[in-house]
Amino acid sequence: MPLSALAMRRLFALWGKTKPNTPRGVGGSQSPPPSGDDEWPDDDPALALERRQRLNRKLWFGLLLMVLSLVMFGPAVLDLVSERRATKPSRELAKESREAIAKGDRALHDQALREADAKVKEGRLDEAKAILLKQLPLDLTDADVYLRSSEICLRQGEPRVAYHFLKAATDRWPDNLEILSRLGELLLLDHDYQAARGIAARVRKRDEYVSRALLLESQIAFGEGHLAEALQKALEAEKRSQQPLQVKWYAYIADLYMRKGDRLSAAEVIRTHLQSKMDADDLLSLAKFSLRVQDEAGARSHFDDALKRYPQNPEVLYTYGEYLFSQREFRGAITYYTKALEVLPNLPLIEYNIGRAFLAADDITGLKGHIDRLLAANAENVFALRLKAQYHLRLGQRTAAIETLKTIVRIAPDAVGPRVVLGGLYVQEGKLALAEECAKKALSLGDSSISPHVLLADVYFRRGMYERAKAHLTSLLAIQPTYLPALLQLGDTYLNLGKYKLAEEQYAKAVAQNPSIKDLKTKLIWLKAVEGDPEQALSMAQKYWQEMPEDKNALVGYVNTLVVNHRLNDAIAVVMLNSKQHPKDWRLHYLLGDLYLVKKEKKLALASYQHALALNPDDPNLVLNLSARYIDTHLEKEAESVLLAFRKRQPGNMLTLNQLAWLYIDTLNSPEKAKPLVDALRVDADEPTAIDTIGWYYFKVNRFGDAEYYFRRALRLDPENTAIQKHLALTLERLGQK
Repeated sequence: MPLSALAMRRLFALWGKTKPNTPRGVGGSQSPPPSGDDEWPDDDPALALERRQRLNRKLWFGLLLMVLSLVMFGPAVLDLVSERRATKPSRELAKESREAIAKGDRALHDQALREADAKVKEGRLDEAKAILLKQLPLDLTDADVYLRSSEICLRQGEPRVAYHFLKAATDRWPDNLEILSRLGELLLLDHDYQAARGIAARVRKRDEYVSRALLLESQIAFGEGHLAEALQKALEAEKRSQQPLQVKWYAYIADLYMRKGDRLSAAEVIRTHLQSKMDADDLLSLAKFSLRVQDEAGARSHFDDALKRYPQNPEVLYTYGEYLFSQREFRGAITYYTKALEVLPNLPLIEYNIGRAFLAADDITGLKGHIDRLLAANAENVFALRLKAQYHLRLGQRTAAIETLKTIVRIAPDAVGPRVVLGGLYVQEGKLALAEECAKKALSLGDSSISPHVLLADVYFRRGMYERAKAHLTSLLAIQPTYLPALLQLGDTYLNLGKYKLAEEQYAKAVAQNPSIKDLKTKLIWLKAVEGDPEQALSMAQKYWQEMPEDKNALVGYVNTLVVNHRLNDAIAVVMLNSKQHPKDWRLHYLLGDLYLVKKEKKLALASYQHALALNPDDPNLVLNLSARYIDTHLEKEAESVLLAFRKRQPGNMLTLNQLAWLYIDTLNSPEKAKPLVDALRVDADEPTAIDTIGWYYFKVNRFGDAEYYFRRALRLDPENTAIQKHLALTLERLGQK
């Protein structure tokens, strides 16, 4: 067996290790070697015999080396000795040797792929993936290894990892259109239509892939809300395809017809292409189509047919479980998910969906047992940890959920989904800087979905940084133009920026998406009021409230327009009447308190606010708003009382802690009372406003060097905050700096 390259390198390395020259003769000088036997003195026969024996040993050793050389490098050595032109035979031999090695390695490589396929059929996906991963570094690895690996990741519910496999494959084989097609389909799942459009343009290069490119473009158009274009491209794909489309694509075309209201054409597609003998995938495609067109009986029939003909097909079992889940038949979903898991054991995606079904069924005990079993088998099972986070959230254990998500991020640092969820929880905790960090990290990891932009827009909107919020909402809508919450929030952003016409444009787009949005009507009415037509706004608000008397947003809109029209007493009467009809609705008492405050009736306002707080004592936003109102109206003791009571209930809430510290430091000018609060803020403060509070404390106690440090730190997080800039300027003035 020929030596491997590594073994040859080791052999040459050993031969290259020579001992240092040993000094000979007096003083380390080197004596010249003898030139022949006649140079040696022959006085002593014993010495002469010894010399001849040594010479013989050297000759034998040299001969042995020559034989070994001939054995190992025979053809090349003989060619050189005979001085013949032996280049061609040696090259041919080397070529034959390489071909033999490649043939053997190719056989082993193909065998590995067959083993991986067998593992996939057995449902042992982790083992299959491990086999494939060993093939990736090899020179013989082809695109199939990457495609197989990506498919396994998709089945395991890891689209992000599947994306990385396909992206690496496109870097290695940039002209492989099959890989590009798969990558484009994966990008659609992530709503990255711009990148998918670029892939489609590249896939069009060869005639046999034009149909695939057109189908990809059709799905992009569909995702962007362009139904007519989606249908036109799908029909063109069918026309230009060199062979009949898969059944799922005919179901897709029929679905497009149905969405356009063309039932006759949809029925014709079904009759022409979907009535032949179908396999499991075809039946499932037809069942999904029936669901889209609200043909419940047809969907049940196709599912029943699939279950009868393919009772052990995991895809059939799993998809039927998904259908039952969508129908809120959660127990049935658990049953079929479990059956699918018996066929494909240890599949994380199915295990996760079993947990989702337990959660949806409100079976917290069953969910806890399921999570415990999964984590007992593998403490770093990311899907089980995701379920654990949801379990904690269901129980209202936000801190435990955050810790679980942090564990997921540690185990899977490239996972973007958990980071975005974690960021959302940080927003609820008032830790906006940490939320911002999560969203930015998701973007840096390549998350091209709308989620990080949604999170960042929310963070900046809450901070009052409306221009930044607008930038992310615009980026979001470039990815998904019809995303309703973004349209609404962008309208609100323009409203806060005083750009009323632009706000109205966004609200109009939102109405086009969903005309029945309750809150939208009140926003449009308020726009009329702020644009200088309060009487028309009042007329619209009154009419809307009469039509929707149970809609609290309609009531608030009507009350606000009454105030704008200088009918404060009428507004109070309307709210008082509704608060008597709904005595446990804290929002009505809160609104009544605001109205009394406008009327400058502090005692009545205070009573209403206290009533609202008694009905909703654990809402930090309510506590923050009430304490701010108390401070603005010089009710500092009431503000202190509210904040201290809430601190006892939720000692870890940084927003209320910061508000209380600021009350002591600035409003009451008693920084000594704030020291324990500032110590707590120093441990966990990550918001620029909280860090500014720490700096202001040090300013008040004349520790200007410490104050400067915290103000600069706060400005690094929020460089445009003019209040912090002023605090730093005051500090530098005290320090004698410009």
